[in-house]
Amino acid sequence: MKQIEQPARGLIATAAMIALAFLLILPWSLNTFTGIVSDAVMCSVPFTMMASIFWKGEHPHAITRLRQPLQGFAYLGLAAVVAVVTLGLAWFTVGGNRGATPFLAFTLILSVAFTFWWSSVMGGWPFSLMKNRTLAGFVLLLGAYLLAALVTRTFSFSFLSEAPFYAGMDPSGPIPAWDGLVTVVTSLAIWFLLVHLEMWPISKFAGLRRQPIERLISTAAGIAIGLGLYLLGTRVFHASPDGFLVTVPVPFLFGTTVVLTMVQGSLTSRLRGVARGAVSALLAIVIGQALTWGYHAAMPWLTPETQTAPSVDQHIWVASALLGVTFPFLTMYQDFFRLWPLKTDRLELMDGSVS
Repeated sequence: MKQIEQPARGLIATAAMIALAFLLILPWSLNTFTGIVSDAVMCSVPFTMMASIFWKGEHPHAITRLRQPLQGFAYLGLAAVVAVVTLGLAWFTVGGNRGATPFLAFTLILSVAFTFWWSSVMGGWPFSLMKNRTLAGFVLLLGAYLLAALVTRTFSFSFLSEAPFYAGMDPSGPIPAWDGLVTVVTSLAIWFLLVHLEMWPISKFAGLRRQPIERLISTAAGIAIGLGLYLLGTRVFHASPDGFLVTVPVPFLFGTTVVLTMVQGSLTSRLRGVARGAVSALLAIVIGQALTWGYHAAMPWLTPETQTAPSVDQHIWVASALLGVTFPFLTMYQDFFRLWPLKTDRLELMDGSVS
């Protein structure tokens, strides 16, 4: 039987994973879904990113020797174990054993951004110096979680002062928690943009392509531009932090996952250079915004409570549905199962894949 080619294969897979995400969301109440359910699924995202970007799907060898779908299920099982351990440790440490609180959720979200930063932007350094690549990957994950926990300690959660779980939990740092979180997520979106552009314009200058110069400049550029965009949106255009989150970075991150990971850049395969990167990023914006609108439309059907919920709760639902649930489903199907059975042989990821 003739195999389905890209981009149709990736688009069909995307539609299937969105349907699967909707089925997961459907049974839960608003608080349960945006709390423990999305937290639990999100705990698998850093491992999935690390396995694809740092391991490049080549480790552990005991798994990579397997054929699909056994290889996919083996990776999925390992991801589940990592997620359970991560959630358990985070629950009793940064979460203070007080349930699915924002203290826990913000740390988990930061861990996703820092895993991508360390695996992709920094090229896995210094963990890439370790001889055992499998062990190095797990140490990288540990480093990302520790960095996330440390950054969370610089946040102030004073907006939760009336919550019953607040006492003794707020690190009372100098950075308002929403400002810090959304700035990091926006910086992550800028790092995704650099992947679209294949590191242009940094790559244009030979002197800047040396390591670690390129990595440090990419890091600084992501933070500076991310912060600038966030301040523009929230201070100049007066968007709320949660509103900015689901209007700017979240749709772009989700659209990028479709464009670069699911269809593997095939939508722009006839273009070259900066033009390809620019069109790729534009497609990510359009597709991401369209899918975000679709999730907004499906929200009252999937979780009826959202119809009367405050706007911040609706925004958290959208972010949880897109990045907390659907994003890991997409990346796992591509990176673990290689879109089996839509493609029956091993699918090698393009250089442009972001996860």
